[in-house]
Amino acid sequence: MLRRACLDGKAWPGITMAVNVSPLQFRRSDFVDVVERILAETDFDPARLELEVTESTLLGAVETAELAMFRLKGLGVRLALDDFGTGYSSLLYLRRFPFDKLKIDSSFVRSIERAGRRRRDRPCGGEPRPRSRMKVTAEGVETAEQQLFLRAAGVHSMQGYRFGRPCPAADISMRLAKPDSFRIADDETGLALAG
Repeated sequence: MLRRACLDGKAWPGITMAVNVSPLQFRRSDFVDVVERILAETDFDPARLELEVTESTLLGAVETAELAMFRLKGLGVRLALDDFGTGYSSLLYLRRFPFDKLKIDSSFVRSIERAGRRRRDRPCGGEPRPRSRMKVTAEGVETAEQQLFLRAAGVHSMQGYRFGRPCPAADISMRLAKPDSFRIADDETGLALAG
């Protein structure tokens, strides 16, 4: 999967390729070596590769995971903590590990949106925020209301059916070649995806 992502990504200059890594893959003693070899063989810019790991990857092997992460960062690879808001969700991970991005799980997005509606007139200061250098992505964004809420909350980027569905690499190439054909348009009737 990583090799395929690097090869596909070469056709899309300037686009970061995010690849999910399972706990089993990440815990392999040669994982960093495999990543380094694939980057070299595909001649893919490591700064354009983002590896997404879940919190379960870190459980039980904290020191090993930390060492692997710092080695990956040394290669120039970006790291994202995926599915934050499910399971353990320790803020300690955000301080200890060199994550570049925090990806908030869609279930967490829905719950904070509901909580936000209940507290609409109260400021949300004092809530824990990740380090200032860390970008925040919200997953599972499906509605204009969610998008507006998350934008107001300071989320850097969003993904979900509001912006597009999973598709083959050829479709992504087509979208990149004709960006104006695929845009989100809001009007009184709601969401419309052109293209």
